[in-house]
Amino acid sequence: MVREFEKGYRRGVNCMYKMIILDLDGTLLNDYKEVSKENVDLIQRAYNEKGIISVIATGRPLGYANEICNLYGNCFANYIIACNGAIIKNSENNEYIHKVAFTLFFSLHNRMPIDGLSSFDFNISSTADK
Repeated sequence: MVREFEKGYRRGVNCMYKMIILDLDGTLLNDYKEVSKENVDLIQRAYNEKGIISVIATGRPLGYANEICNLYGNCFANYIIACNGAIIKNSENNEYIHKVAFTLFFSLHNRMPIDGLSSFDFNISSTADK
């Protein structure tokens, strides 16, 4: 990812990129859950010099993505897409753009539905329109 982006960046090509969307696990993060200095520098340079927005997209919870972003500074991720798209957050002003809350009622002890319920009940509510 970095090498292809860097090739165009070095040549001074008129950058057509407006945004880069980056997965964390197995893509941006190494086996030690760290982002290489080369990647951090390039992401920050792209934002500072070209105004290219970076977005972290992960299936992980928002807290995990926030921790990674906090380690690497402000312009590391302008937006975070977490929980497989259930949460979209603007990191710069800490506002939610989209948030879907899921609640699942079940017995943790037995991993079975609660007495009286024929199956797992779940409620999907969206705060995106509010």
